[in-house]
Amino acid sequence: MRRTLFIVQVAVVVAGLLAATAGSAAPGQRSGCHRRPQRPTPALMPFANTGATTEAESNREGHDDAARRPHGGHGQPDFGPNVLVFDPSMPVSEIQAAVDAITVQQVDNEMGTQRYALLFKPGVYGSAATPLIIQVGYYTEVAGLGASPADVIINGHVDVYNRCLAADNCIALNNFWRALSNLTINVMGLDGCRASGNFWAVSQAAPMRRVNITGGNLTLMDYCTAGPQYASGGYIADSQTGFIINGSQQQFLVRNSSIGGWSNGVWNQVFSGVVGAPPQSFSPHRLTHRRILRWRPAR
Repeated sequence: MRRTLFIVQVAVVVAGLLAATAGSAAPGQRSGCHRRPQRPTPALMPFANTGATTEAESNREGHDDAARRPHGGHGQPDFGPNVLVFDPSMPVSEIQAAVDAITVQQVDNEMGTQRYALLFKPGVYGSAATPLIIQVGYYTEVAGLGASPADVIINGHVDVYNRCLAADNCIALNNFWRALSNLTINVMGLDGCRASGNFWAVSQAAPMRRVNITGGNLTLMDYCTAGPQYASGGYIADSQTGFIINGSQQQFLVRNSSIGGWSNGVWNQVFSGVVGAPPQSFSPHRLTHRRILRWRPAR
């Protein structure tokens, strides 16, 4: 509320300054001269007037592709083709097709210019019969839009796997630049080794914030591919999980979270304000703070 009032006050002050400037005569100019009307300042235009397109314009621009634009519809803001907003009333098959299309494009797109946000409105997605499986590639953020992680539940997986650069070189060492936040994953679906947990085999610049994981382990190593299966670094904060398999992770920071256990250490495992953290002797490079640290909201 204070921030809203502050923004309104700033807008009023700026509008007053613009009005005063418009009413004053320039040097050497008579005050009674006629001036051309000024166009509205974009910064003061209502939010509803920005980014809106008509249905005809959307069709001409190719924005009616349901697989790529599930958020399209009357009365909804247009965030552009790279922001997909899902609703629990949508068929799981439609959501699955949309996220699969992004995965195919981004899973190996390490040096590409495309960026995507997959946003989920409050509700339940997927089921035991039809789980929702999301594989997160480069430059992709998956996030819930609820007030808390419990508001968005995905029955299925939100996974990151090794990249196999050769038949005998499957690693997560360059799995950068992706994010997961503000939702609950109820692990189910997939077969064989992939059914053993939710995989988040990343190496830095891939934070997990405000995520609850139930129904299975969280594994920070992808042990289902050929070797050497190396991974190197990540960050978990404000989350609740079951047992975590660290595996080959060389370093990891966990903060303000509750975990069901930690499998092993390599080096530089850091736990700050974590319920369920392993003992101090577990790793030669470990720091434990028992206090909870304040941080900015995830949304």
